[in-house]
Amino acid sequence: MEGKRGKEVAEICNLHRQSVSEYVRRFNEGGLERLLKRKCSNGRPCSLTKKQREELKETVLHRSPEDCELGTAVSWSVPLIREHITRTYGVQLSRTGVLRMLWRLSLSYTRPTYVLKKADPKKQEAFSHQLNWIKKRLR
Repeated sequence: MEGKRGKEVAEICNLHRQSVSEYVRRFNEGGLERLLKRKCSNGRPCSLTKKQREELKETVLHRSPEDCELGTAVSWSVPLIREHITRTYGVQLSRTGVLRMLWRLSLSYTRPTYVLKKADPKKQEAFSHQLNWIKKRLR
């Protein structure tokens, strides 16, 4: 607009000259409003319907894998959720896909930690010392 060529504007703004040409074309078509309007993709549509996602959330929150005939597991894991989705809805999802779906459903996935109720703390401490001694000797 100030009489500069597209190539000069591209250098000043650190853009490719074709980008500058595209911006000028958009501005000439519809002014500043057209220039600022952007079309963004919403991404790939979800594999499960909203109703199916709600059912899945209720299942994970209120039922165990054993109730869904997925073995004797007490808590849900990503492989079990994947298997449940495949069996129930006929949809194959990746591990990452399941984790992202859990996040979108406001569910957080944590790995279970195991605590041995009958473990003797003194024996565990003695074992830890013995293991450290063995590691030092091997070095």
